[in-house]
Amino acid sequence: MLIRIDSLSPQGLEINEKLSLDKLNARMNEAKGNEIIFTKEPECVLKIDKRVSGAELTGSVKTAYRQPCALCAKEIDLPLTINIDLVLKQSNPESSDPLEDDVGIVTFNGEHLELEDILEEHLILSLSPYLRPEKDCNGNCLVCGENRKKNENTVQSGINLGDLLKNIKK
Repeated sequence: MLIRIDSLSPQGLEINEKLSLDKLNARMNEAKGNEIIFTKEPECVLKIDKRVSGAELTGSVKTAYRQPCALCAKEIDLPLTINIDLVLKQSNPESSDPLEDDVGIVTFNGEHLELEDILEEHLILSLSPYLRPEKDCNGNCLVCGENRKKNENTVQSGINLGDLLKNIKK
């Protein structure tokens, strides 16, 4: 989605498109040890309004992904919807404004802006690398229902870490 901010009409631009699932997963796999896979093409519902200093991008991106649970190691499918609210601003090489490249402000060079890269980045950064769902009062995982208390096969030896460290020093 290559956008030219200069040529936006006063009414703005509405975008209802899908991002490439293969490209998004390829970008995810650039990270070492990635276990998260997007399973549904991200659907973008966006609006770009022209402003004096650039443009404002608002809307949402909706998709789904699969990630292993940190509690039970099962693959879990989860929905993901992120809200987008960004200011798009052409960079000024002569500016020394520290807020030029701040959170919520996307600066770009030239006349065009590649929107797909920005949206992919926001999707990726919205994920947690470790899915550790909450448990209910019975110890059941709220996402997969697995009961962690019944699966914990721990042996109580009566020895604590302090005792072990004392034995090492002797």
